[in-house]
Amino acid sequence: MATNKLEGPLLARYSEKTPPGERTGGRVFDELPTLNQTRGAALLAVHYNGETKQISLESLVGGWDDLRFPATAVNPPGQASDPDFDTTRGGWLFDAAGTETLFIIGQLPHLYKEGTAIRPHVHWVQENAGDVLWQLDYKWFNNGEAYPANFTTIDTTDKAFDYSVNSPQIDICQISAFPEIDGAGMRASSMIVTKFSRIGGDASDTYTGDALMIEFDIHYLSDGHGTQLEYVKLDP
Repeated sequence: MATNKLEGPLLARYSEKTPPGERTGGRVFDELPTLNQTRGAALLAVHYNGETKQISLESLVGGWDDLRFPATAVNPPGQASDPDFDTTRGGWLFDAAGTETLFIIGQLPHLYKEGTAIRPHVHWVQENAGDVLWQLDYKWFNNGEAYPANFTTIDTTDKAFDYSVNSPQIDICQISAFPEIDGAGMRASSMIVTKFSRIGGDASDTYTGDALMIEFDIHYLSDGHGTQLEYVKLDP
């Protein structure tokens, strides 16, 4: 693979074994001969405990993170469709016989990389080999713009882990990922309003009994430590 080389004194070495007198804030800087740039991503050679590794410079200022909604932080909408709360294990019990729903509302953080897609998913406890049909209705909008009239609906029966490999069978923490949501035009501090449901009784939902939801999350990309102004991210 072709590699472009950028010349100059570069970062860095960090080692707990470095004498205290040679440290600067816990880091020691060496002059390294090259910085490799592959596929448009700058790669940094880092020495740590006698090993040399390459990391992406982009990962130093950004990467994936979670916008988190633990089950204990979600209040039900006060409707007949509410799931029950499991006071022993902590989480919402979504019934197999019909649709049960929670409203979950969040704000994209100031360090959100504007215009990029987000990836909602749910953490739940799987106790048998069936599939749960999870549904997400959402409205995602920027501050100062029109509040959407209608929800967009996505659903999933996806499972990240194979329950059948457990022998003897044990309960596992399962992750089900929804389809990615396009973020074109979306900005930091934008709002997302969701209805999170299990569609129990649907032919695609083959899971027996209640499904215990313990957290709903949204993966998002970040590109820094926040916005330069209180409500606005300036162009680079």
